[in-house]
Amino acid sequence: MGKRTRWLVGGLGLLLPCAWLAATVLLYAWLPGFRGSGTAFCLILILAFILTGEAALSVPMGWRKRVLRLASLEMLLLSQVAFILGWAYFSMGFGTRQPRIKATADWMKPLESDWGTQSPGQAYSIQTASLQSSGEPCLRFELRKGEHYSDLFGKTSFRSEVNARDFPPLGSVRWYAFSLLVPDDFPIEPNRLVLAQWHGADKKHLGEAPRSPSLAFRYSNGSLSITICHSADRIVRDAKAVPSKTLFQTERFPRAAWNDFVIEAKWSCQSDGFVNIWWNGRQVVRYSGPVGYNDDFGPYFKFGLYRDDSDKTYAIYFSRVRLGARREEVDFYH
Repeated sequence: MGKRTRWLVGGLGLLLPCAWLAATVLLYAWLPGFRGSGTAFCLILILAFILTGEAALSVPMGWRKRVLRLASLEMLLLSQVAFILGWAYFSMGFGTRQPRIKATADWMKPLESDWGTQSPGQAYSIQTASLQSSGEPCLRFELRKGEHYSDLFGKTSFRSEVNARDFPPLGSVRWYAFSLLVPDDFPIEPNRLVLAQWHGADKKHLGEAPRSPSLAFRYSNGSLSITICHSADRIVRDAKAVPSKTLFQTERFPRAAWNDFVIEAKWSCQSDGFVNIWWNGRQVVRYSGPVGYNDDFGPYFKFGLYRDDSDKTYAIYFSRVRLGARREEVDFYH
């Protein structure tokens, strides 16, 4: 293999991951319903390693220098792949193309910069609505039969959510608040549905299993429940073995009315963790103990609709969503 050919082959191998990413981004933008493919990504990586390896090992020099050149090229390739995967993971809104949502209230302003959306990408999936809470506009979430969100690698889930992309330090105390309205015609069925969740970033690159949220507001059969999960294991191999607990449950959650929730949480998988929750000004949860996982940072906050599939259409409203380091920054009653 000539010198020029080696440069072309090696350069192509190094550029393949970036070319795949650029092509995928364009296809998501141009082709409605396009889904990414983890298999295609793996094949691209294998081809990239083969090309860079061929370029390094075909150099006419001693084997020690060839191996050193090969290691340098593969490390450069791995660094690039790690950057791409990290960017793809932490972007979190990347996947099914998302319509832009114009903020119509101060509390919605992060939608234009800091918050991301994960939805089937329809105009009605997440939109501003005319219903009001304390004179402020709200967000309406809708999810119909078979509609799903697809991430960069083709993994699908039935969700229409806003991701606050807030990663508090592990062991820190964080405050949250939101108003929630369940319409009077909301389906009453025994389906898994999460309305608000605080989810840790699963360490997939270390072989960690997908985990349940550290804290979650769930709605099923007309009942609202609040659950937690926790584990001090650095890597969770068996998600089913993770301890969980229901902190609160009401048989019938009021519909066609706004319900205000204020949450205080210390994200710690040790005994010093805690969760306090107020519902319409009355404290309904006072929990002390581990909450969340042994991660590098605390869980991020998401709200909207995340469910198993159903043949029924779900629609729900959120307003005055707030995050802060102190109660005064979020509480409706202070």
